[in-house]
Order: sequence, then structure tokens, then C-alpha cells
Amino acid sequence: LPRLSGLTLVLGQKLAQNVKVPTLIGLDEAAAANVIKENLFTVGNVTYDNPDQKENARVYYQIPAPNTNYDQGQIIDIYLSAKSMDSLKSKIRELDYTFNRQYVKDTVTGQISSNQENPKISVPSKPAAEEAQKPKTPPKKVISE
Repeated sequence: LPRLSGLTLVLGQKLAQNVKVPTLIGLDEAAAANVIKENLFTVGNVTYDNPDQKENARVYYQIPAPNTNYDQGQIIDIYLSAKSMDSLKSKIRELDYTFNRQYVKDTVTGQISSNQENPKISVPSKPAAEEAQKPKTPPKKVISE
């Protein structure tokens, strides 16, 4: 730097951790993206149920869930559809199961329910899995005289 030249110093604040995720349900894509950016998160995947019907599409699902704690700067994915919320209930439950949400707030009724109707997947313990893979040898025949 040449002597007596100007220097601009920019002070900033680091991104916050454990911030509540805003509720995006019911917003269109532009409004949802705006809320995400205003809260210092990043817009992630934007998935449409029917890409041909983008005009009236509204957010019906988001990852992470609304009001969960999340670090600013992280990605928020949104799912949009022009269908009514009632017709999307099964799709919402499918997404809840896919993303392993134990307790889900129904975006239509606002009630919290548990995801008990979906069976839990059991993984065999390692020794049992190894035993199943071992070839079984027939018992030796003992010939007595």
C-alpha cells in the first residue's frame, strides 16, 4: 500500500448457531427464497410436484422442519405444489418417513403426531449377519466298528 492511502475495514458478525428455522409452508418460491435469505440461510434444492404448474405452487414441505434449531448459512430445501394441502397429506407423510422425523406437525391441522404407523427397520447385529454368511459344513460321519 502506498503511504497515506485509504483503507476500508469491514466489520462483520459471524453466522449464528442454533437459530430457529422459519416456517415457509404456504409461501411461493420467491417469497420462500426471500425469507430464507433474510434469515441468513441458503436456498437448497427446490422441488416441484409438477414443474408445469409453477405459477400457483406453494411450499408444502421444507427440510429442515420449521422451528427446529439450525446453523445460519446452512441449506434449506423446499418442496412446492399447486395441489391443495389435503391432497398432499400422504406425500407429506412419505417425506416425513423418508427424512426420519419422529414427531411431525401436520401442516393442515397444526397437531403434532408421532410417526408410529411406519415400522422401524431392524438391522441385524454384526455377529448374526456374519453367521448367516458363513457356509455351513455338513457334520462329519463317525464310523464305528
